[in-house]
Amino acid sequence: MSKHMPKVPLVQTLRELLRDVFRQRDAGVPNARFARSLGYADGYMQALIDAGVAEERELLQVVAEERTRTDGPGSSELRPVADGEAPAVTRAVA
Repeated sequence: MSKHMPKVPLVQTLRELLRDVFRQRDAGVPNARFARSLGYADGYMQALIDAGVAEERELLQVVAEERTRTDGPGSSELRPVADGEAPAVTRAVA
């Protein structure tokens, strides 16, 4: 029996922690609860790095993927706005 867990389930756990953080952010949960969840995710990422399971670059990619899944792309092409026209809102904030 191996002493090390496979990388895939560890990264999947990180994805679940990040989804929870983004859900809580969007739901406007109390700051202490949100900070605790954010701390769990941050500590988990640090543990993966310290254990040599993943590199910071890989984890940043996972964070970017989960953020894109939740919020959409970080940037997009904007269309010109005519005089007097309000810019389009692409994501409603709760």
